[in-house]
Amino acid sequence: MSRIVFLNGSFLPIEEAKVPFMDRGFLFGDGVYEGVGMLDGRLIDNEAHLERLERSLGEVRIANPYSRAEWTALQEELARRNGMTEGFIYFQVTRGVAERDFFFPENAKPTVAMFTQAKAIANAPAAEKGIAVVTVPDQRWQRRDIKSINLLAQVLAKQAAKQLSEALDSVPNLAADGQNGHDALVAWLSRFSSTYAAEAAIFTMWSEAITRDGELGDVSGAVVDNSRARLARHLEPRGWGDADADAMVLLTFLDAMNSRQASEADIETFATMIERGLLRGPGGSPARTSKARRAPAAKARKAPSRSGRST
Repeated sequence: MSRIVFLNGSFLPIEEAKVPFMDRGFLFGDGVYEGVGMLDGRLIDNEAHLERLERSLGEVRIANPYSRAEWTALQEELARRNGMTEGFIYFQVTRGVAERDFFFPENAKPTVAMFTQAKAIANAPAAEKGIAVVTVPDQRWQRRDIKSINLLAQVLAKQAAKQLSEALDSVPNLAADGQNGHDALVAWLSRFSSTYAAEAAIFTMWSEAITRDGELGDVSGAVVDNSRARLARHLEPRGWGDADADAMVLLTFLDAMNSRQASEADIETFATMIERGLLRGPGGSPARTSKARRAPAAKARKAPSRSGRST
């Protein structure tokens, strides 16, 4: 009997299952997977595996195509069609099919693939005799010298840069009169704070994980510098005073909020400070310095870069 697999809503012989050439899982490693054991025809700890799948999909922002009940029904049906009562069921979900571009495609549907792997679990030789093990460093974020197709980290970083850029481009016009101008500023600060807190974490993680690669170490500092410059360009024609200084203080404020979600009171207070021109200290200089924020990137820059940018 031919092995039956599940692909994008259909059960079919493995020989007939075709994943499109431009699937992002193949191009970028842009997807997640789970593997669930089966013993005596029953799924082992399936709820915990499905919970982890949901978390993984949420972290990379791929829509979960099925509910837990639907996933379970598909797993059980696949095992039944293959006559498997002991082994593993593996399933992979990618961001789908689109032209090669790091940014998330707008209308792509997730690719879902699932297959069985019959093998002994209860009486596996490894379980009876044990196995030899060795520990090694986790290098998944460190081998930038290898032109690997595992580009999920780069996909998330470039998408973060895009969303942060879009947030920067939506600064409201502070010259608007009265309450409308204030409300627009509060709404933008709240939206930008959430975006900055969520996306800046990507760059911070990437920079801290790869301190020996100069180019990657530059990422975090470059995000701050470029964000400040972009903000300043947008703030100046919108009625902000010292736009460059205000932009840096704004980023400092948002960075301070990074450890927690800015409350409505935080946003309201900061909006009032902006409107009253209270952002700068004596002499027009920023009230707070950015040295602490830039320190990790500065340290990382001491190491020579060993590779080019991701393309």
